Amino acid sequence: MVVAARPEFALEFPGGSVESEWTELCEASGSVPFTFPGWIRAWNEVCRCEVRLAAVRRGGLLVAALPVTRRRARLATPADWHTPVVEAAALDAAALELLARSLAEAAPAALAVDFVEAGSPTATAIPAALRAAGYSIRSQARMHSPYIDLSSGAAAYFDGLESRKKRELRRRRRRLDEAGTVGFAVSDGPIGLTSLLDEAFGVEASGWKGRRGTAIASDPAVTAMYRSAAAWAASRGMLVVGTLRLDGRLLAFDLALEHRGAHYLLKTGFDPEAGRFAPAMQLRALMIERAFDVGLASYEFAGTDDPWKIEWTDTVRRIVRIDAYAPAVRGAAAHVGDLAGRRLRRLGKRLRTVRPR
Repeated sequence: MVVAARPEFALEFPGGSVESEWTELCEASGSVPFTFPGWIRAWNEVCRCEVRLAAVRRGGLLVAALPVTRRRARLATPADWHTPVVEAAALDAAALELLARSLAEAAPAALAVDFVEAGSPTATAIPAALRAAGYSIRSQARMHSPYIDLSSGAAAYFDGLESRKKRELRRRRRRLDEAGTVGFAVSDGPIGLTSLLDEAFGVEASGWKGRRGTAIASDPAVTAMYRSAAAWAASRGMLVVGTLRLDGRLLAFDLALEHRGAHYLLKTGFDPEAGRFAPAMQLRALMIERAFDVGLASYEFAGTDDPWKIEWTDTVRRIVRIDAYAPAVRGAAAHVGDLAGRRLRRLGKRLRTVRPR
């Protein structure tokens, strides 16, 4: 009788051959780009966290993995508002179940699976395993993330837009065409990428994001993150940078990733001095049309359901945070600490909004 080898589980330090195996697993399992080590490495330009790989092996082969940050006895997925969605990489459902059970057996005081799509295999398997191990589970909505299902075809989609939206698009496009030579381009490789990003980040910073300090160029760490992410994505064939120009002058840009039939819009910006042309709206229409033309399955706006996104679609993905707390004193202490931290952050936010009379 052959006895199956017990699956091996470890929190491994990324690097070298581990990252190579991790990348291969992500490709084989069809993971979202934000599970790949290249994205996690870029993301860590901002966080500077201790990232480990929760790894399950069968016969030495990596079959399931989830990157996590570790702080004492607490684990969390490496994600924040720069990350559209998180999921575990697993060759099959059995491998994901092994990963979920292994995380429970690792017995962290608390585990946060953040920015995960509600109802996804990751959002289902991991909480189920932890609940079976006695953990208490708390789930809360992070955001509703808009997306376009591209299966209808371009003609049906654009015909379905509100009449007001279609009239506005035509009117602004006529105004743009009358002003000079209009150029629309999509870049996907490393050649000229540095200068293109310089130009794009400068345009974004020239508007309200720059004034509020939320533009990419406003924070050197965030700038480093998106440069690193773009270079990595270009090397993997995932990068998409869309640009709209008038007589060579950049009016609007999109920084996006494409993988496994999905388009993920990461950042967009436009020149406020070109507002009469509605360049962001024009570029959006062109990029959505392109997504249909190249045969993608979905156009993911990523992030929250801002009004300008809802003008293009009424379908959303529910993105959640799932917190798991160990039974007995360890989990209770971690839960109390989380509650206190949230209250302090809310208090700090309120204090920052107070204006002197």
